[in-house]
Amino acid sequence: MELPLEVLYNGVKPSETMASRIQEQVAKLERVCDRIIRCRVTIDEPPKHQRKGGAFHVTVDITLKGSEIVINKQGDNDPSHEHVYTALNDAFEAARRKLDAHVDRRRRKVKQHAGTPVLEV
Repeated sequence: MELPLEVLYNGVKPSETMASRIQEQVAKLERVCDRIIRCRVTIDEPPKHQRKGGAFHVTVDITLKGSEIVINKQGDNDPSHEHVYTALNDAFEAARRKLDAHVDRRRRKVKQHAGTPVLEV
């Protein structure tokens, strides 16, 4: 990665464990694609409720040479996203899947149907 990892905590108290978990996840993304220029992770605290906690909102913004991948994981319907680490894992898993698909398109491993123009990436 050309630029350092950016982690923004909005209402969330940062910890060493959380920072190291994010570093590990970004290292896994770099193994999938070596063209990552920048990665920004934003963790938003859920709104305060009297009886029940809300779900964390995690955004992973990956800038590549020639494109950008943005993952917004908002666990409104998923009660497991009340835990920040579960929300982080789900967001990075979605980012890895999108990055895999991007790499496959670049390597032209995606099946081309007859009559479909080939996109130059």
